[in-house]
Amino acid sequence: MDQYHLEKIRHKKHFFVKSFLVSLIIMVICCLFGVLCFDFLADMAQNMFGVDYEDYAKIYMTASSIWKVLIIQFTLVPAIVLCMVEKHVKEKTDNNMN
Repeated sequence: MDQYHLEKIRHKKHFFVKSFLVSLIIMVICCLFGVLCFDFLADMAQNMFGVDYEDYAKIYMTASSIWKVLIIQFTLVPAIVLCMVEKHVKEKTDNNMN
């Protein structure tokens, strides 16, 4: 492998790391908003959609859990894999140059 492939791996790794950080920050802000305004949001859901408090809590927790899993699956896991691939390619490139 040459330096071109190593640079492509680095760029992809940086993309996924930044994507993870941005997604994590947005998720934390939304979760804080959801926790701080939970009663208001539950009342609004009850008035607009006829969803009671317990059902809204289940829906909110399910949606939050799915969101967390998707962030980890589609941003953190590729970032970790690309870190490992970069390390492997770097070692292979160093061994080939020696």
